[in-house]
Amino acid sequence: MKTKKTILIILIILLSLLFIKNIIYPSYMSYRMGCDEGFYEEHKDEIIGTFNTTDCAITIFYEENTTEYKRTLIHEMTHLKQLEEGRLYPCSNPIGVIINEVEANLNEYKVCLGW
Repeated sequence: MKTKKTILIILIILLSLLFIKNIIYPSYMSYRMGCDEGFYEEHKDEIIGTFNTTDCAITIFYEENTTEYKRTLIHEMTHLKQLEEGRLYPCSNPIGVIINEVEANLNEYKVCLGW
């Protein structure tokens, strides 16, 4: 019984770490890229896709028909949907922006996993 409990605790910890590494941290980095001009200038070479709220233009810096392209397109299309539904938060609401990014990152994985 104690072994099952230990395995369950280890599994929860591992899943939590994966969620932080693959969803939370990239969401925070996207927030910083979009809302912190100095951070953007330092890391602009790492950008893989953008969504312009002024003209709804999506730019992706990957070759089409690759997994990375599809994931990035899904991510940026999530932001378009958020804008259309009035749920795309401005930089003045950092928690809202990070929530937007979490949703976009989750959608990437959802589609890649076929959910």
